Amino acid sequence: MAKDLDQVHRAGLLDRHQVGNQVQFCANAKHQVFPELSGLLRKTVGLPDVLVGALAPVAERIAIAFVYGSIAGATEHERSDVDVIIIGSVNFA
Repeated sequence: MAKDLDQVHRAGLLDRHQVGNQVQFCANAKHQVFPELSGLLRKTVGLPDVLVGALAPVAERIAIAFVYGSIAGATEHERSDVDVIIIGSVNFA
């Protein structure tokens, strides 16, 4: 896996950062193919699948749920959070 990440980094698609003894990778948003790759990932393995899995235990009590804000508008950045509205009879306490 490390070799694969290094190859993608050398291609310019990932930025690499050393933090202590950890190596962290993140998408290079300045790369010319970033918008296309970002859109492809959103459509295939993006946030909706994660939310469906996370909300599955209470799905029968949710009338509607949606994402809004920078994630929904595809204007997110590295410090963005995920804004979700859930309407139904759900108690997360």
